[in-house]
Amino acid sequence: MDSLTVPSLSPSTVSQLSVDEMKLLAKLEEQNRLLETDTKSLYSVNGVLQSPTSPKTFSFEDDLWDNLIKEWDDWRKRKVGQIKVLIRRGVPAHLRPVVWQLLCDAQNVAVRQKYTDLLKSSSLSESLILRDLKRILPQHQLFLNKVATYQKPLFNVLKAYSVLDREIGYCQGSVFIVGLLLTQMAEEEAFYIFVRLMKDFRMRDLYRSNMVELSCCIYQFEALIKISENCTFDKNF
Repeated sequence: MDSLTVPSLSPSTVSQLSVDEMKLLAKLEEQNRLLETDTKSLYSVNGVLQSPTSPKTFSFEDDLWDNLIKEWDDWRKRKVGQIKVLIRRGVPAHLRPVVWQLLCDAQNVAVRQKYTDLLKSSSLSESLILRDLKRILPQHQLFLNKVATYQKPLFNVLKAYSVLDREIGYCQGSVFIVGLLLTQMAEEEAFYIFVRLMKDFRMRDLYRSNMVELSCCIYQFEALIKISENCTFDKNF
């Protein structure tokens, strides 16, 4: 292996990385170190233009993300480990609308292009959604001072889903999931990702009236806490 310094990782994490993935992570960490020491680049656009290290630093990681987006089919088939390395470092804010859709395959969701039609339909949940939004939005940090900005898009996405999935309809907790998505992207893109999360990532089952899946998740969570706390869960909780 090359002489790049691999950042400190847990033994279990290191054992799961291939040589190429460790090299990539080491290179990213080295570029990040250069960026952190180049203080001018952290505080101004002029600093980025004047700094000898910043352009190279930004270019390396930006080029990786650019290539991932353009060659997504190849990356997801052959570079899954490298995708995980990049994701764990954090998706750049300006790329989240695209990358999040790619990660959950929202661009191929079955209801693509049907969002407008769904909004034209009526939903039995409309009054309940409006009531919850008026109550929740002003009180939640995510929407602080932005109620007018988010209320209509939130209503639209939640209503559209309640029309699409009449068995589940609308559930109060979904406000926060959709709200988070809307802080990163337009409402139609948020809707497609929400559909994927609900139907393909088991979130839909959390909202079933029998609460079986929710109870299972709570049980698993408590079990993991017990393991991580060396069985001191009962003393603390």
